[in-house]
Amino acid sequence: MALGCLVYTISSRSRMRVPSDPDAAAALRIAWDPSLTQVSERFRPKKRERPRQLAPPGPSEALEMLQPILDRELAICTDGRTFEFSALTGRYLRPLEYMSASWLLANIDAIFPASKENFFAAATGALYGNVDPALYSLLSEHRVIERMLRERSMLKGVGERAVEWVGLGYLWGIEQLDSLPFSILAADEDAKGLSDLAAIFWRMRKQITDSDLVEKIGRFWEWCDANAKEASAVLSSLGLLASYVERLDDRARKLLERVAPFAQDNHRGFFFFEQLDRLADEDPRVAGGLLKRAVERKPPDYDLHQHLGSILRKLAKSGHVGEARVVADKLRHIQGMVQLNEELKGVSGTTS
Repeated sequence: MALGCLVYTISSRSRMRVPSDPDAAAALRIAWDPSLTQVSERFRPKKRERPRQLAPPGPSEALEMLQPILDRELAICTDGRTFEFSALTGRYLRPLEYMSASWLLANIDAIFPASKENFFAAATGALYGNVDPALYSLLSEHRVIERMLRERSMLKGVGERAVEWVGLGYLWGIEQLDSLPFSILAADEDAKGLSDLAAIFWRMRKQITDSDLVEKIGRFWEWCDANAKEASAVLSSLGLLASYVERLDDRARKLLERVAPFAQDNHRGFFFFEQLDRLADEDPRVAGGLLKRAVERKPPDYDLHQHLGSILRKLAKSGHVGEARVVADKLRHIQGMVQLNEELKGVSGTTS
């Protein structure tokens, strides 16, 4: 009503007739005379009283309310019963830890019982959540991590998360390379667990920048190289860790020479060649030699982002034209390599 009165006031002020409605009349009088500042109480917007908010219960109060339910349900989480409760309890381990670390410690074996069905449910729920060093240590001490690793093929969709957790435990300093989880990963067929963990560390490369952590990645690489034997899948995954190499010293060169022939496996060659291109800025001779080892076993089919051509140009400009042309000839099936070979003829330098 007030908005309608205001429009009426602006449009026909000189001919306005005060309506009979007392509310509208009061609104119009205020509009006519700005000095009328005392608005009738019936036009004042009434303040809404905010509902009283009860303070949320603290951790101890929340546990006091939930504990009877938790204890009752945990008691029957055996023999394949109450899967949903097992899954939810596993999923909310960290909130339970926040409410009462002592309660979680006392009941961790009941949350992850001997019953395989309920253990799978609880483990799946847990792996969908996050882990911190304290929780990881608790799960490790009660052999939950070990059981997750051994049964990860049954943990559909989240089994690899168990491997990721072991990697985090290693970076946190909880796990060591000679600990049981790493032995389990190395014992997989084709050492698949180690291959998965190397790929996980590669995906974490933008977060792992601290020099101590980078050194841990290097030690893991060396340990895998010594324990994976000739597992090509592991060596291919280890090639991804070239992203952690900062200098082509003797240690890095030996590791890269070992993985170079397997760089092309599992369609990972591009990532290896990308890092060789970066490292060629420091030592084109070594980078060129690594490229030669990589293409001899399984030549790539294309030069994505021109990293191969870039490495060969750097190699030629450093005075090793002959070596660069040998590799270019090996890659002549790739578009542009024949032209590159002709281009390298004109680069001054040694020919062998």
